[in-house]
Amino acid sequence: MQGGWWTLADRTCKAGFPEGCITYFHLLRKAEDTCDAPANARTIRDVRDVLQKHCTGGFPDACTVIDHTDRHWKVRCKAGEQFACEAR
Repeated sequence: MQGGWWTLADRTCKAGFPEGCITYFHLLRKAEDTCDAPANARTIRDVRDVLQKHCTGGFPDACTVIDHTDRHWKVRCKAGEQFACEAR
C-alpha cells in the first residue's frame, strides 16, 4: 500500500470524516495479511472505537463496517436505508 493512502485516510479520519476512518480500517485489515502497515499506524481496536462513535452518532456505513448485527441494521433503517429495513 502506498504511504499516501495511509496518510490521507488517517488525516480525514482524525478530521472527523467517517469515510476516512472506514478506509483506514480497511487498510489495517489488509495490512494484517501483508504486514505493510506504517510503524506509526493506529490499531484496529482504536479505529473500531472511532467507527463505533460514528455509528452511534448516526453514520450507518460505520455500523456495517464494524459489525453486521441486527442492532446496526436498525440504525441503518432509521437513517432511511430501505434495504436495511427489509433485511431485518
